[in-house]
Amino acid sequence: MLSTAIQKVLSFPTRFGQYAAELIKAIHSGGLYGDGAALVKTADYTVVAADTGKVLFTGTGAVNFTLPTIAAGLSFTFVNLVDANMTITTNALGIHKASVTAASVAFSTSSQKMGSIAKVVAVPTLADGTVLKWLVINLGGTTATVA
Repeated sequence: MLSTAIQKVLSFPTRFGQYAAELIKAIHSGGLYGDGAALVKTADYTVVAADTGKVLFTGTGAVNFTLPTIAAGLSFTFVNLVDANMTITTNALGIHKASVTAASVAFSTSSQKMGSIAKVVAVPTLADGTVLKWLVINLGGTTATVA
């Protein structure tokens, strides 16, 4: 059963709304970006290891997603469905573009918030396969601010 927030997205009259609707339907059919499970968050949320493979959506406003303790095999997809900031933060260092010490990645650039999609995966570093970092992949092509 689709949540009320997702049902609202399905009725967006915009081109992005149509794209989001197709994305959500594909996710719920279990064939895209994960195991078919989706979570809609309307407030800051601390992601847990049990969320691995899920797609986490922003629902009505700005959301700060805090990643769990890093562990091998963890991966999450984040999708911003609203014109508000979406931030991904971590206690472990992350990798995004030219930064190997990223503590947060924010999708907050005016006119580029809605439609931001990020895949975050725990990966071993090249120097030592036992040391993990979060790799943040910007799938939406929107501008991200790394801190």
